[in-house]
Amino acid sequence: MLKVDNVYKKYVQRDRGEVKSVLNNLSFFVKKGAITWLRGDSGSGKSTIIKILLRLLEYDSGKITYTFGDGHTLEYSAFSKRDNVIFRREVQYISQQPESFFDPSTIMRKSMLEVFAIHRELSRGIDLNMSLIEDVLRTVKLDSDRLDRFPHQLSGGELQRLALCRSLLVQPRLLILDEPFSMLDERNTNLIMDFLYALNKEHNVSIFLSSHNRDKICDIADEVIYC
Repeated sequence: MLKVDNVYKKYVQRDRGEVKSVLNNLSFFVKKGAITWLRGDSGSGKSTIIKILLRLLEYDSGKITYTFGDGHTLEYSAFSKRDNVIFRREVQYISQQPESFFDPSTIMRKSMLEVFAIHRELSRGIDLNMSLIEDVLRTVKLDSDRLDRFPHQLSGGELQRLALCRSLLVQPRLLILDEPFSMLDERNTNLIMDFLYALNKEHNVSIFLSSHNRDKICDIADEVIYC
């Protein structure tokens, strides 16, 4: 699904004028249908490679290729505007700060419905869209009354589950998660971990995540990558 080949990334420390290599010829595969765990100490470049995979950050050298849902494979550098639109739908991102995914002045119902305004090809009309949203909410054990609240009226665990719900509305092939459990208590961590495992096994959604929660991740990961 994703192939990373000898990717190198450096940063210039402006205060010292020094060049720091963050990723030094990193290579790995993200296999279709697998749960892949990215391991590494703080400062090892985990967040950097995730930003690169999401096409939010350029890399200095190397090659990354992605295989789309229709089967064609392209290097990142060869993406057209249409390829990029499809990629943004097929590959969804969840961070350790779910509040950043939502407009603080907008209730959650409106934030969820925005997905169908952006991806119009997925819209089936307001009633069916809401029905789908409520179905997805139930899978992460949230009541629909959460949709009438503002982000500040929800807990971190609820926001993380709502962020997951919104990403699933576009029917992604790959979820990329950067330390999604770091701000959660044990109950919410276990709930989301179990949900990700079920999503992978029952719906074949590929999962790529970084996490310090070693014990639980070891139980569900198919592949381990060291950064």
